[in-house]
Amino acid sequence: MLREGKAWHFTLREVARRAGVSHAAPYKHFSDKAALLAELALQGYRQLQEDLITAILPVGGSPHSELIALAKAYLDFGRANPSLFELMFSSEIDKSGDASLKEASCAPVLIIADILTRGQRARLFKRAPVEVRLPRYGRLFTD
Repeated sequence: MLREGKAWHFTLREVARRAGVSHAAPYKHFSDKAALLAELALQGYRQLQEDLITAILPVGGSPHSELIALAKAYLDFGRANPSLFELMFSSEIDKSGDASLKEASCAPVLIIADILTRGQRARLFKRAPVEVRLPRYGRLFTD
């Protein structure tokens, strides 16, 4: 349904109908629609992290090459999954209560921070503080 461009503006009843199950069936797996959306976002963050890592591994450890490969992979993910991407970064998803979702949502930023820090140490990038502050989680990484 996300790929059809409906974004996340659907009901659990519609999800059940499309899955060919009773309208109560989704509630056996998710307490409400917010829980389903959080699970979709979690899967999206995990896929994004996997895509980013897959993109940077073949470039040989050069922070410059890794940053370019990472940027391309990030944009490719967003283009291929526009509704999921929008959901992942929307205020609709409360990441504060779910440790696995919180961790997964931070992973892409931490990968970027690591590349920037290594690039600065190698004098490939201009030296500037690399500090990651995500509004809901406080400071995660500083160099």
